[in-house]
Amino acid sequence: MLPTDENVAEKRSTSTRTFIRGVLKLMRHFPYTELLVVFFPFYAYLIAFGYITSPLALFLMAPFVLTNAVGFIYNDLIDLNDPSTKNPIVAGDITLRQAQIVFIVFFVASIVSFLLQYTSRIAWAVFFVYYFFGLAYSGLSLRFKESLIGPIVASFIIWVGGPLVLAIEFNIFNAVIVGLLLGTFFVYIGRETYHTIIDYYNDLESNNRTLAVTIGLKRAYVVKDATFLFGSALFLFSIYSLFHGWPSDFISVLLVLLVIFSATLIIAYDLGIRFYDPRNPWLLTKLFYIWYAAVLLKLDALIALLFIWVFLTSKRS
Repeated sequence: MLPTDENVAEKRSTSTRTFIRGVLKLMRHFPYTELLVVFFPFYAYLIAFGYITSPLALFLMAPFVLTNAVGFIYNDLIDLNDPSTKNPIVAGDITLRQAQIVFIVFFVASIVSFLLQYTSRIAWAVFFVYYFFGLAYSGLSLRFKESLIGPIVASFIIWVGGPLVLAIEFNIFNAVIVGLLLGTFFVYIGRETYHTIIDYYNDLESNNRTLAVTIGLKRAYVVKDATFLFGSALFLFSIYSLFHGWPSDFISVLLVLLVIFSATLIIAYDLGIRFYDPRNPWLLTKLFYIWYAAVLLKLDALIALLFIWVFLTSKRS
């Protein structure tokens, strides 16, 4: 029996849906809203001080969205021997050839998107360094994710690299912005260090020389706490610099208390006070970015709380 036009159309539709699902699995949590939250206070600063006036400026984040996608796709292309079903190529959700084509498309799109929007040659240089580390994190025969400096590289490419390039493009380096950038860098070194602690026994068995495996669990916990606390201190420095002293209005005081509370939680958990999720300090850090943006934009508490409510009810948060 010959296939009918309806059968052919249905097969093509099914094939297309399967391909789209495979692409989405390759890109993981596209468009990475939980990662882009770090841009909030930087955009707020640019708006508050008149550097940007058009909503189209949001497209300045596009190269970093696409670069994140490239990194995840590249990781799956490199880890074809990984038996984990998390890899959509290994699981058969998408073919190797299709994945390679998607990788090339996103690679080109990320580069073009960046070059069309950014004009600073220094920003270009930093972006390409950022791109190199993004690929070297899981490949290029370097695989930084399995090395001692993995948390440092991960903090740069996942969290602070995008805002850094944005700051370079607009040349907004001052105590407020530097405190935010360095604070983000150190806080998320702590987060990525915590990942090596969680994966310690698997990495030990696989002979992956991650930070926790190399220096031991006890020292890894010290690194996690010390970097988070130092990053928190830098956040407080940024707030102090913004107000030229400590703030006194309600919404800004809450910003300070949020930093102090998250720093307290990071220590309390290691002291045995474990009635909360150990990832909560970094969740509070994301709330810090939202609240800081509200302070910079002089939004009232009700609007700030609305932003936070949306964030807290997000599945990815």
